[in-house]
Amino acid sequence: MSRARLLSATMNNARLNASILNEVLLMDAKAGGTELNDVNLDNANLTKADFSKSIFNGSSMNGVLDQDTIYDGAKLEGVIR
Repeated sequence: MSRARLLSATMNNARLNASILNEVLLMDAKAGGTELNDVNLDNANLTKADFSKSIFNGSSMNGVLDQDTIYDGAKLEGVIR
C-alpha cells in the first residue's frame, strides 16, 4: 500500500502488522486500536489521524508528518523516528 491515499478513512481495529506503508496519506483517518507492529511508515502523512490505543511496536516512522495526530494510549515501544 505504499503511496496509497486514504483521506478520512475508517479502519478501527485493523491488523496491518509488517506492512509497507511508506509515503501513505492517512490524513484524518480513524484507526483506533489498530495493530501496526513492525510497519514501515517512513514519510507517511498521518496529520489529524486518530490512532488511540493502537500498537506501533518496532515500526519505522522516519519523516512522518503527524501534526495534531492522536496517540492517546498507543504503544510505541522501539519505534524508530
